[in-house]
Amino acid sequence: RSLLGSCGIISREMRPADGRQPGRAGPEGASWRVFPNEVSLAVLAETRPGSCVRVTGSIEQLGRWNPHDGPMLSTDPKTYPKWSLSLNAACWPEGGIEYKFVIVEPDGNLVWEDCSNRWLSAEAAQAMRSWGTPWFGQTDPPILEGA
Repeated sequence: RSLLGSCGIISREMRPADGRQPGRAGPEGASWRVFPNEVSLAVLAETRPGSCVRVTGSIEQLGRWNPHDGPMLSTDPKTYPKWSLSLNAACWPEGGIEYKFVIVEPDGNLVWEDCSNRWLSAEAAQAMRSWGTPWFGQTDPPILEGA
């Protein structure tokens, strides 16, 4: 897996894993790793009226691969077809998470992304400020111009 994985991060806040101030030394002078506290996932998805986009994945917060238990992203007439969601990432496993976006149609039909699982680690979340928003099913995020 690459360090950056694949996802659409649009913002983040940072905090150390143990609550210390960033940059402070840990035991025996070791530096504490900084993890994202909050991440915003986003995807571009054209949907039918009455449909919604959810994210599901490898952790409880994402429904453990059950789309109906995963959180719903939101959009509005000004931002459509961009769907987004902010998640508290403070308790995510250090090794990262896997996830996919799923469109839930009005009749309950599920449309899964037809691509490999997206992957996100703490390191990737910190490195992805210059990434654009991917399209539903797109495995490589676009690079923002001027980044």
